[in-house]
Amino acid sequence: PSAIAHMSDSFAMFEPIYSAEQLAVKEGMADPSPMLHAAILMLQHTGQMETATLIHNAWLAAAADGCLNARRKLTEKWTEAVT
Repeated sequence: PSAIAHMSDSFAMFEPIYSAEQLAVKEGMADPSPMLHAAILMLQHTGQMETATLIHNAWLAAAADGCLNARRKLTEKWTEAVT
């Protein structure tokens, strides 16, 4: 998953980066990983480390539990876990 942070002295903007494959939404499944990682960057930037770590660890646990397959596409298990 990819996310980018644009920061200056007066503002910060965090955005997910999606590949063409990640943008392909089929049968109600899409990979929210880039969006989650953008949120994690924003939380870290604003000093909310505990929340950022909680979200990151939940993503890691879902991935380890088989919610993402080798091609980083979501499985139905991920969809069930977050709904």
